[in-house]
Amino acid sequence: METCERMRQAGAYRDGELATPDRLSFESHLAGCAACKAELAQLSAISRLLTTAQVPYMTRGLVERLHENVPSVRERGVLKLAESLIAAAAVITVACGGWLWQGASGGELSGANEAAWVRAAVTLNVESAVSEAQQLTQWMADGLALEKDNE
Repeated sequence: METCERMRQAGAYRDGELATPDRLSFESHLAGCAACKAELAQLSAISRLLTTAQVPYMTRGLVERLHENVPSVRERGVLKLAESLIAAAAVITVACGGWLWQGASGGELSGANEAAWVRAAVTLNVESAVSEAQQLTQWMADGLALEKDNE
């Protein structure tokens, strides 16, 4: 199916929502655009179908039950959102707590370890003549050597 950037205006044109200059512009465009013509025809067909469709009869009791259940449906949505936000807050709290605990217990990098990581980072940035794959390999090797030294 063909598409046109002005197809989204077909609904507004059909409903009489376009200002006069926009309406006239769309009408002149419509004369030469098959995609917009097809979109307008489809919207008109859907509108006719909805207009002629019969609305089922609802008893007074059914209408009252629907109105009674609307607040509970809204509450379920709010509760679901609240549960998600509480879960996210718990994850953030645990992560930040672990980070703070590690810093308080001396989990910071020592001078020797820091130098290896700084050297690896500088190696990646400074040696432009070496390929990216070689830099990455060296960085991984330095990290593995650091882990072995810490054992």
